[in-house]
Amino acid sequence: MLGACVSSSEDFNDSLSWMFEISLSQSDIAEIAKLFKGVYKPVVMYFFVRSFKCPTCKPAMDLAEALRQAIVIAGKTDVMKIREYSLDESEGKALAKFFNVSRVPTILLLNGYIRYVGIPSGEELNSFIETIIRIGTEDVGLSNDVREAIEELGDERINIEVMVTPTCPYCPYAVITANMFAYVSYMSRGKLISEVIELYENPDIAYKYSVMSVPAIAINGRLAFIGLPSEHELLNMIKRILRS
Repeated sequence: MLGACVSSSEDFNDSLSWMFEISLSQSDIAEIAKLFKGVYKPVVMYFFVRSFKCPTCKPAMDLAEALRQAIVIAGKTDVMKIREYSLDESEGKALAKFFNVSRVPTILLLNGYIRYVGIPSGEELNSFIETIIRIGTEDVGLSNDVREAIEELGDERINIEVMVTPTCPYCPYAVITANMFAYVSYMSRGKLISEVIELYENPDIAYKYSVMSVPAIAINGRLAFIGLPSEHELLNMIKRILRS
């Protein structure tokens, strides 16, 4: 069960703040650096934060700094970039408007085709790192028929919202699948977006969909699935929503 939700602004409960701490040791950073050594395609990460009413923005910046260190150790500063923007500043506000970012912290990959609304902590941190590596190594991990079907979606506007919590052991697998759908769409100039939403930080979204357990998946604003879908199940959900 999802349990009680808290907000990333005024209603955030300090008793849950431990879930969102990013405390990566130098050993952890060195291990991430080893994984980053295989990256050869450009990966740009946009971090959007602000200085008020955002208890998880500081952990998000801690994550950005840890990743930056790993990139330097891996010797990948030529292909891996981290961009940090504050919604307190005019440049950050303008770019947030351009990318349609309205919540903080938000992290974008693939120019916004993959979006993390809330910090990827706990179980989600590994899937976030894996997403970065898959983008940087072109390791989609989807079957050929699913890839072809995603490419055939063409200009259909599809927004997959994968709702997660830091302690959910199944959520990262749902996230990776949705993110790779977005990656294939990005590479084929489609319009499928994967949005990973951390529900403790965004309880209004949990309320909107009446979500009581995770992972939960909404497609184009309609709750479509509770649980962990296979790649073919996710594809069929998308097709069903598009037909309805």
